Amino acid sequence: MLALQPDLIYPSIFYQSLNLLSTYKMSRKISTAAKSPTAIKTLASLQRLKGIKGFSAKEMASLLSNHPIPCLLALCLLFFMGVEYTLRMVPSSSPPLDIGFLLTERFHGFLALRPELNSILAALNTVFVGMQVVYIVWALMVEGRPRATIAALFMFTCRGVMGYATQLPLPQGFLGSGVDFPVGNVSFFLFFSGHAGGAVIASLDMRRMRRQRLAIAFDVLNCLQALRLLVTRGHYTIDLAAGIGAGFVCDVLSGMYEERNSKASGPSDAEVYRPCSCKCM
Repeated sequence: MLALQPDLIYPSIFYQSLNLLSTYKMSRKISTAAKSPTAIKTLASLQRLKGIKGFSAKEMASLLSNHPIPCLLALCLLFFMGVEYTLRMVPSSSPPLDIGFLLTERFHGFLALRPELNSILAALNTVFVGMQVVYIVWALMVEGRPRATIAALFMFTCRGVMGYATQLPLPQGFLGSGVDFPVGNVSFFLFFSGHAGGAVIASLDMRRMRRQRLAIAFDVLNCLQALRLLVTRGHYTIDLAAGIGAGFVCDVLSGMYEERNSKASGPSDAEVYRPCSCKCM
């Protein structure tokens, strides 16, 4: 019985050695495959997925503190999804519901009883539009900077296409004036507001040229202009909001156009005209 013990022990050791060898070879194959780009990407994806599913309270607090704006926008998305899917639609026979009109109802009634005051405010607004035009033309003709002009051309072309494609009804209670721009109560596009967009383009150009005080003055006048257009029912709220956004977008498009052409033809606006660094303007 003792003589058979080596025969029983050695085969078991032999089989264990084979298992260890096969395990070692398999681990080498796995480690080699793990170094490939595909395997690395897969592991990274699995780690990210695990992190998304397993957020702790500390990680959530860190996310909120480091990225507050995206978190706020995500909450706004959820909120307005709930509003949209539970909203009671405005009947086709009723006028559009405009929150800006509701907030300015008292001012509208006050101005409707005072046509002389309405004409004075309209004249002042027309002067402000003229200031926008003068500044943009001055930047082009005198200072040799075409960016604001190109942005205005972009914006008013888009406004013409959109305004003609969707012609909104004139708001009820519209308070027109013979001295308002466009002068003479002629027809005009409601969507979107060229008044607001032109002021934004001029203000952005002023900030590029470090004319901070003039830019702030234009922003304040633009806010007063938007308030007046709501009070007189000259534009819907969405017209003003889209006009402001169009001013920003068209200024960016103009900058991209100018940058592309400046590589072949010459320097950009900032290189052509460099105002002093003080805030004298």
